[in-house]
Amino acid sequence: MASKEPIRDDDALRHVADKVPPAPGGTLAEFVEHLHSTGQPAILAADGREAWVPGVTGEMWRFPLHRTTLPADEIVPQLLRIKGIKIVSHFLEPDEHHPANCFHYVASDPEYSLASLSSNTRSKTRRGLRHFTIRLTSWEELVEKGFPAMVDTEDRHGYARPAPDTLERLAEKRRNSPFHELWGAWDGDQLAAWVEWVRVEDWALIGLACSRTDSLKKYPNNALIYAATRHFLVQQACSYVSYGISSVQAHSDTLVSLHRFKLQMRYEPIPMHRHFIPAPHLRPLLQWRACSWLWEQAARILPQVAALRKVAGMSRLLSGREKRPLAWAEGLD
Repeated sequence: MASKEPIRDDDALRHVADKVPPAPGGTLAEFVEHLHSTGQPAILAADGREAWVPGVTGEMWRFPLHRTTLPADEIVPQLLRIKGIKIVSHFLEPDEHHPANCFHYVASDPEYSLASLSSNTRSKTRRGLRHFTIRLTSWEELVEKGFPAMVDTEDRHGYARPAPDTLERLAEKRRNSPFHELWGAWDGDQLAAWVEWVRVEDWALIGLACSRTDSLKKYPNNALIYAATRHFLVQQACSYVSYGISSVQAHSDTLVSLHRFKLQMRYEPIPMHRHFIPAPHLRPLLQWRACSWLWEQAARILPQVAALRKVAGMSRLLSGREKRPLAWAEGLD
C-alpha cells in the first residue's frame, strides 16, 4: 500500500540509483564519436558547438536543439549525400520569413520543485511518487518488462503496434552508451512507465516515453518527469532540460494533450521555426500542393502509419498549404 507520509522534493530521487548508475554523459564531440562507434552517421561542426545526428528514420537534425543560427552552406548537401538520408532539419528563431511552426519545450529553473507545479499537478505528482518507485532502469529490464508500456502507448497514439524485437534492437544500440539513461516507474516488479533520456554536456533531452494504460490513473508519467527534471536541473545543475519538439504530424489527436501535460510539468513552450530540407529528388513530391493533398489523404486512410502522418504534416508546411501551423495551441496556455 502506498505510504501516506508527506512527499518532499527529493523523496522522488531516493531510490534513483539503487540498481543502475546514472549515465556520465560527455561532450558533444564524444557523443558524435559514440554514434560513429555504433555505426550511426554524425557530423561535428568545425567549431565543435553543434552536431548533426540521426533523428527519425531517414532524417538528420541538429544538436543541441537550441542552436538557431543558419548552418554552413556546405553542410546540408554533405548530409544529404549520406546513404539513406532523405531529410535534413534544423531550427531557426521565428521571423517574417520563417514563421513559428513548432514548440521546443524547455525547463530551466535551477530550483525546480513540487512547489513549482500547480496544486492540481502537484497532487497528481505526489500520488504517482507515493505509488511508484522511480529509479534508473537497465536495458535488460526494459527488454524484459517494457514492451507492454510501448504497445499501450502506440495504441493510444493510433499507431501500428511495434515489432516484438523493437526493444531488443533499441537496447543493443544503447546498452553501453555513456549518454543514454533509462528511468522507470516501478509498481513492484511491473514497469508501469519508462522514459529514455540523452545527457550531453550541460543539457538533457527526452527520447522515447511509454506507459501502460492500466497505470495512468496513478500518474506514473507525472512522477517520472518530475523526478528526472529535478535530478537534471537541481542535482546535476544542467542549464536546461528539453521535452522535445511538438509534432508536425497530420491528424495527431494527442498533440493538445501532450502540450498540456508538458506545460503542467512546467516546461515552457518556446516557438521555433523548424526548417526541413528534402533531398533534391523528393522536393517536388513534398513541395507541390497537389502532392501535399495526396499525402494528407493517404495519412487519413492509413493513420496508423506514423511516418506517413509526419510526411503529410511536413508536406503541408513545405507546400505552403499550412497557413497557421500553431493554431491548435491557441488558448491552451
